[in-house]
Amino acid sequence: MLCADFIRSLFLTLLLGMVACSNHSNYEKGLKLYEQGNFEEAISYFTKCVEKNPNDSWAINNRGAARESIGDTIGALSDYNLAI
Repeated sequence: MLCADFIRSLFLTLLLGMVACSNHSNYEKGLKLYEQGNFEEAISYFTKCVEKNPNDSWAINNRGAARESIGDTIGALSDYNLAI
């Protein structure tokens, strides 16, 4: 029983780690695209982060900044409010 619990815990830890790494990769890609001025593609990557972790306030805030950069004021304000 203890062994099965340990294996289950290890599996969940590894699974969460993979999701976090994947999310970090999407976030980094979004930042790079934002810095290059490719705001619409950056929004796509920040949205992927938010879909994997709806509480990722950094990704939500940066998506708002990208939306603001393309003139989507309503979307930007929505993201800024969500990030708070």
